[in-house]
Amino acid sequence: MKIILATSMSGLGGTENATYRLGRLLCNKGHEVLLASSDGPLVGDCREAGMKWQPIDFYNGGGLGYVKGMQAFFKLVRQEKPDIIHCQMARIVPACAVAAKLASPRTKVFWHARGLVAETYPKVVKIFRRLGVYIIANCKHERDKLIRHG
Repeated sequence: MKIILATSMSGLGGTENATYRLGRLLCNKGHEVLLASSDGPLVGDCREAGMKWQPIDFYNGGGLGYVKGMQAFFKLVRQEKPDIIHCQMARIVPACAVAAKLASPRTKVFWHARGLVAETYPKVVKIFRRLGVYIIANCKHERDKLIRHG
């Protein structure tokens, strides 16, 4: 399968490490993995593990930066036609889902929920459901919040 992991890789936190571990595992299982992210300390390790890297940053430059990131991501999805887009952060999910719907309708979009502020879940779940995004919870607590909010 062709899989795009979309995230920010600017730090050394849990999301960056989880992205690296997931991508490495998928590459080891024979999947083609493309990392669409900002640059950061683990990008070199991701490339060494077999992932291709496409520099796309949704987090730099405010609203205009987000739009530029969305345009770049749309071009990437149109070119690559992945089977799966796996979003590691909630902020990029709408851009990824819209890009998939327009550029590669058969592509499935997943979001890995890691702990939003509880008050945002009703809005996020409703929006992501309308966009056709599948949600994966990283623990029982996250799963329960997602179920509670739809």
